[in-house]
Formats: sequence, C-alpha cells, structure tokens
Amino acid sequence: MSNQLTPIQRTQQLIATRKPELAKMLPKHIDIETLERAANNALMRNPDIAACDPTSVYDSVMRCAQDGLIPDGKEAAIVVYGGKGGKKAQYQPMIDGVLKRLRQSGLIENIAAKAVFEGDDFDYWFDEDGEHVKYRPDFTASGDRKFKLAFAYAKLAGGEMVVEVMNKSEIDRVKASSRAGNSQYGPWAQWYDRMAVKSVLHRLSRRLPSSSETAAMVESLESDIGARFESARDVSPQPSAAEQIANMSEQVEQPEESQIDESEIFGEPAND
Repeated sequence: MSNQLTPIQRTQQLIATRKPELAKMLPKHIDIETLERAANNALMRNPDIAACDPTSVYDSVMRCAQDGLIPDGKEAAIVVYGGKGGKKAQYQPMIDGVLKRLRQSGLIENIAAKAVFEGDDFDYWFDEDGEHVKYRPDFTASGDRKFKLAFAYAKLAGGEMVVEVMNKSEIDRVKASSRAGNSQYGPWAQWYDRMAVKSVLHRLSRRLPSSSETAAMVESLESDIGARFESARDVSPQPSAAEQIANMSEQVEQPEESQIDESEIFGEPAND
C-alpha cells in the first residue's frame, strides 16, 4: 500500500488542486505560494490538523485567503474542534490579524491597545478638539504591579482620534460574562492584562469606520477565545524558542490537555 496517501498528503493535495480558486481570493500583496506554504507548515508541524475533515481544513485556508491573513499563528490560526462527527478545523483570526486588516482599510492611520499598571503615567481627556490620550509606561518598575485599566486608540485617516478606556471594574464585568472567566486554567486567570486589552480593543472596534467583514472578524475573536479553553486546541505553527523568549510567552500546563501558551491565544504582540 505504498501508494496510499497519508492524511497530511491528502489534505495538502486538496489545497494544491484548489490553488487557482484561492489565488483569486487573495489580496494583491499576498501570493498563493505564501498561503500554501503556511498551510503546509501547519499540517507538517501539527498533524492534528490532518486528522480533521480535509474539507474543513480547506475551508479554513479559504477563509484566511478571503480575509487576507496568513495562518501562521500570528495573523490567523487553524484550530481543531472535536465533536460527534469527528475532528474539524476552524479558521480563527488573531488580534494581530484584526489590527492588520484595520490598518489596511485605508480609513485608519494607526491603532494600538495597551494595559496600564500602577506607576504608569496615563491621562485621558475630551475637549472641543476631540479625544486625547497620554501614556508613558514605568520602565523602572519591577515585580508584579497592580492592574489599573486598559485603553485602545485609533487615529483615523482624517486625523480624528477615537479612544476607549476601561477601568478594572469594567474589565471585571466583561470577565464575569465570559464562558472561561471563572476557570483557573482559562485565559483570564493566566493572562488577565492581555484579555483586558482584547476587551477594550473590541469595544473600540465598534466605533471605527470598517467593513462588515472586519467587524465580523472582531466578533469572532471575541467569542472564540473563551471557547477554545473549553473544547478546542490551537494547532497552528508555534513561535520559535527565540520568539517565545523575546516576548516572554509562558507555557501553562492544564489537566488532560496539551500545553497552551499565550501566543497561541493572542498571537505575537504587535509592534505598534
């Protein structure tokens, strides 16, 4: 049976035969080889994807092409869900990918979101000229610091600033409503500040002039992160050891589950 294809090869073959369709969906700045290479890397480095229904894997890659994102674990991810019908792959945009789409819309000049801790210099005000924000982190601080708030801002193409600020009480209300908010192994327990940043970015996105497709990506990002800690495993290519050290990503052991690190959930931090 030497001619029999492996699960990985069958899925790779399906993607290869549909490259012309995928190429038509991609934006001009991304070539089909880049997308195919990222999909193949995901399959080779994480065979769990190949155990999924091949059509669901192709559908995930197609969604990446439609959104102009690469499934590299930074811009987008392919996650695996188990169910009665067997394993299925699902496309998941990451925070960096959503920010990329917003920047590429031509309507937004710059966008960023940050967590503010005790000792940081932060101010927000509103006057006749619009919204303003000033942020200067305390680089001399050491050890754990008390979380104060999270903020996100976008500078529109016309120069207008749009700012959202959420204090700890507001963040905690979002946490309380999250499916994984009370789990000791969930994202809120492990990466509270990153989840806070995600929450304020989600609120900001509702005020931005963006396409319905980008809005749908933000909604997907909001709804799926908690669910992934209950029934999903991110099987997209993992960052290298050097990248993990540079970004201080930590792995957390969970009972009866594979290790999940911060970059799997949020992607690599964007260079804003």
